[in-house]
Order: sequence, then structure tokens, then C-alpha cells
Amino acid sequence: MAEYPNGEGKLSKKTSGPEEQKKRELQAEFTRPVPADYKPLIEQPVLFVEFTSAHSNSLALDVADVFTLPHIGATKKDDELIQKIRKGELLPVGEALRPLLQGKDFIDLGCGHPELSRMPRIVAKELGAKRYIGVDKYLEDDPNKEMPVVGKEGYKFMNTVGPVSEKQENGFPSYWAQDDMLGFVAKIPRLDGVVFYISGIEAEHWVEPVPPLSVLDAYYKALLNEIQRLTKAGDAIVVEVGGLQTPFPHPLSFEDYGFREKKVPEARPPLTHRIYVRE
Repeated sequence: MAEYPNGEGKLSKKTSGPEEQKKRELQAEFTRPVPADYKPLIEQPVLFVEFTSAHSNSLALDVADVFTLPHIGATKKDDELIQKIRKGELLPVGEALRPLLQGKDFIDLGCGHPELSRMPRIVAKELGAKRYIGVDKYLEDDPNKEMPVVGKEGYKFMNTVGPVSEKQENGFPSYWAQDDMLGFVAKIPRLDGVVFYISGIEAEHWVEPVPPLSVLDAYYKALLNEIQRLTKAGDAIVVEVGGLQTPFPHPLSFEDYGFREKKVPEARPPLTHRIYVRE
């Protein structure tokens, strides 16, 4: 598994030293056995792969009114977002997220390729999170490489965290784990404060046969059960609800798992994210 991109659209291949040690530490931290009944849910293709969309970049728009398209390597938009956050030029979503993120893990479920979803990592770092963890079972070394079709690889159930890449930036650690969302979250024994971020996840509708809704529903419920297990009062889920496709998961059901929506004014309509705080 490759390291985080070096800013030129390429990935370094360091395999020893402190970085490798930090990867092993992350893998050793998440060692809870995955429930056996999750196996068919994890191996069944239920989620749509859309590598280049980088829906998560829209978080910058709601946090600090910074619009950016998917891009390889750092751009002026990265700097614009950083400077706006540091100057306190935040929209209501950013203001609401700052106290929720302080000293907590920021776990980006379905993060996509590290270079095409930079904005959530920047938001996490600049708003005071403890670390960023991106999770996606379709991470690729080459951002221009065609993504594997869901179901063709026969993704297998794993009881250990998949390959991990890592980057340190002024003392802020970012990790990317190549793993299924449900499988990864189920391996976490406990967390000391967390904000989960879910963006651009859609039900699979291209594979044959199309997965039955019962499988998608079971996957969704299992994922939220695990998130409920790992969160405590004051933790949160941030979900993107914009776009043309029906978002996954449906945000309204979060309240069935102990979360309540934090109402945020629409400073620049339409608001594309909702925040749900654990009670």
C-alpha cells in the first residue's frame, strides 16, 4: 500500500522507519473481532464506487465558503480554506463543528483516494481534531487508474485492518485504511471522542444482480449499531445530503440510534451537510 501523495500526483513508497511503526500501531489498536454475521454483508457488493467524484470536497463549501473541484496535489484552494479557518471566517457549519471536533478522532467513511478528498482532512486538522482516519476499500496507488468494479474482486471478510498509509503534518497524523467501512468500524474496540464523516456513499445499482434492499438495510443498520457503540454524548456524525443521488445512509434514521440533528442556519443555501450529535 502506498504512502500519502507527495503533492505531485505520485505516491512515495517508504516501507521502514517511524512511519511504518505508526501504521503498525494503528493496526494493533483496532483488533476487536468482527461479528461473524457481518461476513455476508461485507462481501456482498452493496455500495457504489465513484472514484473521481470526491463529494467530500463539498465540506469546504459549508465550513468556510470555499469551492473546489477534485484535484491532484495542493492548490490555492487548500491555502484559502486553511487561512479562512485560522482567521475564524467560518460559516455556521464550521462554527458548529469546531467545538465538536476538539481533541477527537475524525473518521472519514468512504473517503476515496487521499489526493481527491483533501478537504475533510484539512477541516479536521484546522478545527482541532486529534487525528484523521480515512477508510475506503477501493484506495488506489494511481489516481488515474480505473477503479475495480464492485463485486468483481470478491472483496473478502477480514478480521484485521487492511493496508494502512500514513502522513504526519506538523504533528497532525493522518491515516488511510484500505478496508470495508463496516468491517473497519467493527474492529475498533473503543474511542475517546469521535466525529464520523459520511459523504458520497450511494447504494450500488450497476452490478448484476442488483443487491436486494434487505441486504443494504442490514448493512446500514449494522454500521449504525457500531457507530452507536463507539460514540458517547457530544460525539457526532456529519453527513453530506446534497447531490442528485439518494444519499447513503439516509440521515433521518440517525435519531433512532441516539443522535439528534444540530440545527444550523443556511448561510449559503443550499446546505449540503447535516450534523447529528450523540445525546
